[in-house]
Amino acid sequence: MFFTPKRRPTSHRLLGRQRRDRRVRGEYATTLYVTGAVQVALSIALVAAGFVSFQAVQAHARDVDATVRLALPGAFFVGALVTLRSAVRNLRLAKTEKAGSREDDAGRT
Repeated sequence: MFFTPKRRPTSHRLLGRQRRDRRVRGEYATTLYVTGAVQVALSIALVAAGFVSFQAVQAHARDVDATVRLALPGAFFVGALVTLRSAVRNLRLAKTEKAGSREDDAGRT
């Protein structure tokens, strides 16, 4: 015989559909805000890594071709730009979700 854990009653089943949707949108907006903040921090770290790698390559690899010397710092800067673009997208989407959640609240009252 298989033993299954007893399911605890949760409040989300007792909420109405609109209220549940508002709660889910708010949680999704919070998740997007956190993801955007982490991506901004990662972008800043990548810019710092690109700057440090540029200094290190300039100091220790003067005899190497310029395109090779700039490849690693350039990769860091490109990664920072891609990450920053994604962060801006997530923060805009979070703002839209949060505004939609507020409109649901305003429509109720």
